[in-house]
Amino acid sequence: MSKYRVIDYYDLRPVDWLSGKRMPLEPGSGHVCDRCGAEHAVVYVVEDVESGKTYRVGSGCAKQSFGFDPEKNDESKKLIKSAKEEAATHVNELRLAAVQELARAIFKGIQRTGRPPVVFQGDAPFKYAHFPGQLVRTFTMGDAEATELQPSAGGGWHDSQTVELLIHRWISTRIEESIPKEWQSINVSPYSDRPRKNVTNMANECSRLVRNLLR
Repeated sequence: MSKYRVIDYYDLRPVDWLSGKRMPLEPGSGHVCDRCGAEHAVVYVVEDVESGKTYRVGSGCAKQSFGFDPEKNDESKKLIKSAKEEAATHVNELRLAAVQELARAIFKGIQRTGRPPVVFQGDAPFKYAHFPGQLVRTFTMGDAEATELQPSAGGGWHDSQTVELLIHRWISTRIEESIPKEWQSINVSPYSDRPRKNVTNMANECSRLVRNLLR
């Protein structure tokens, strides 16, 4: 049995919540190694099993002082895995908080400005010659437009469905205008404590939250 064991592990480098990557540590904000006196961002807390004394060191000093590689040691690998999972959870919480804040801002913006009225623009002949005599009905709502083709003989127009589609398009445009493009490629989970469950991208989650607020 080894005389030493790793009892804790931590990475002092701040995390960029958008990319999920660790950022460089500012000089003076790391831990001064108990062995070599150098500043470390990644720290292993090693315990002397016999004396109970602990040492906070970098991985290189752990190898030289205690004779094992922390990244290959079973105990330390478990601690590293746990620390990375905690970091992933924290990143997800920050991303979700950003999504929720933007969703509320978009919702309030729509409430403040109001929705433009739905305007019936009329019926016009369908532009394709192989549909002779058919009409197209058009509705607009601000900068959004929706059309429907005249149904077959005996059927009625489906105005309510077309208007519903029109409202959906208008809202989608307002959301798309407000969401940063990079959010399309950044994942987030709606569960703050489970970053790998029901993962979607931040843009989709923001859109879902806005629509829920508008119901």
